[in-house]
Amino acid sequence: MSDTSLSRDPLKQLEAKIRVLEEENARLKESVDGIASLQSTIAQLADTEAQLRNLVDSASVAFYVIEPSGRIIDANPHACASLGYTREVLVSLNVREIDASFSAREIERIIESLGHGEKPVREALQRRRDGTTFPAELALSLMQADPKPNVLCLLRDVSERARLEQELWQARKMESIGRLAGGIAHDFNNLLSTIIGHSDLALVDLPATDPIRESVRSIKEAGHRAAELTQQLLAFSRKQALETKPVSLGEVVSNLSRILRRIIGDHIDLDMDIASSTHAVMGDQSQLEQVVLNLVFNARDAMPAGGRLTIRIQNVTLYEDTITTYGVDEPGTYVMLWVQDEGVGIPAEIQDEIFEPFFTTKAAGQGTGLGLSTTYGIVRQFHGGIIVRSKLDQGTTFEVVFPASPEEAPDGDQDTDGDALPTGGERLLVVDDHPGVLGILSRMLARLGYSVLQASDGNEALRVIEANPAIDLVVSDVVMPGMQGTKLAAEIENRWPGIKVMLMTGYAPDSLPALQALKHRPKVLSKPISPRDLAEAIREVLGTRARK
Repeated sequence: MSDTSLSRDPLKQLEAKIRVLEEENARLKESVDGIASLQSTIAQLADTEAQLRNLVDSASVAFYVIEPSGRIIDANPHACASLGYTREVLVSLNVREIDASFSAREIERIIESLGHGEKPVREALQRRRDGTTFPAELALSLMQADPKPNVLCLLRDVSERARLEQELWQARKMESIGRLAGGIAHDFNNLLSTIIGHSDLALVDLPATDPIRESVRSIKEAGHRAAELTQQLLAFSRKQALETKPVSLGEVVSNLSRILRRIIGDHIDLDMDIASSTHAVMGDQSQLEQVVLNLVFNARDAMPAGGRLTIRIQNVTLYEDTITTYGVDEPGTYVMLWVQDEGVGIPAEIQDEIFEPFFTTKAAGQGTGLGLSTTYGIVRQFHGGIIVRSKLDQGTTFEVVFPASPEEAPDGDQDTDGDALPTGGERLLVVDDHPGVLGILSRMLARLGYSVLQASDGNEALRVIEANPAIDLVVSDVVMPGMQGTKLAAEIENRWPGIKVMLMTGYAPDSLPALQALKHRPKVLSKPISPRDLAEAIREVLGTRARK
């Protein structure tokens, strides 16, 4: 071997080593670049995870995630706030601790149904950390995981919806009861028309010295008291004919005193302080009675162990600086009603809510939450104001003010039974489907000198008029089977414009929209009808001078 070949071999070896080193360096560079790329990817994943967590934490929808075993493994802050837990505590719980409907078998069934593409929504009570519950709607979906998927529960508090549904149900129930009450009151008024009408006619016939007269007057007074009860039923059903006139509030309370003592029971002492010469107020007697009764009911319920109930009435003067307290429009003279009890009192934080419809502090089934809201509505209807003053365990006082009326209330004891009634000689047609009412009204009118024809419904009335076109006045009930009184009035107006019409009803004229369509709105009398009311109304319609 030559020297040249020997020298070239080490060189080749060195070149080979250099190539190896370069290859290792390239591989090392690739590894370094891979590590850098991996680190960048990890950083990006961490950033993405942080963004996702931020989105989850800021989501306005509450949710939690449960494993097939029922363990809660994640929850967002909204869910934690709704349930009253920190996240650390909530994710350590089993879902059954906040929702007992999530049994192990139920979770398996949910996962199975979600796997088949179903999107179940369930409603269940959720239990907060403090033990209280609230109704919630849960929208469920699957979250893929290994080895089994988890369940995502989107949580929506439906307490407000449940409250509104309860109020709607209560309102519909009250509406149904109101319709029933209105129907009962209407039928009862027909019976009372017969009772009061016959007693009135008897009082006209009986001499002032007849011993039977006092018994007949008692029957008549009982009938009028029953009529007041029907007015309260109609007020409840919102179909009453409101009669706003000067009313003595003191007399209203005095007349209720016997009823009030029975209402409150023997364990409560009743004190009544009614100042003499109190002014009258403009209102409807039956609704003012309802105000007093509602406040007394509340006072009674506030004193289950007994106590003292004080009712006071007197004139007061409200000035500019006090009218805002009571929510009335202008200063002046008012009549104030105090109803004060020694009961449990009303917490300060709910005193602003007690006049809201359906608000009640009583247990379920023990109150509708409508008593005070109804009272407030009646008081405001007559331009009055009402406030409450109360402290826990120190009793409650309701103060109600009504504007004083410039007119005095009529004397309720005035006896007009023996006074002569206005008479006439015209031909009248009486229309009513109730035989008793038809009979007593016809008898009343015949006694007053009128020539009376009868019909039991609207269609029969039209046939009678066709046969007797010289009729001067038709006195018709409004609520009848077949043709209503308002439709009969419209037919008469179109076909016999010279015949006048007067209607009878126990409902408010404003609740009869068909009246608005008539060219000449007829006079409407409220049942039960006394002979005097009937006689005076007929002369008002026909004119004071009777036909000869």
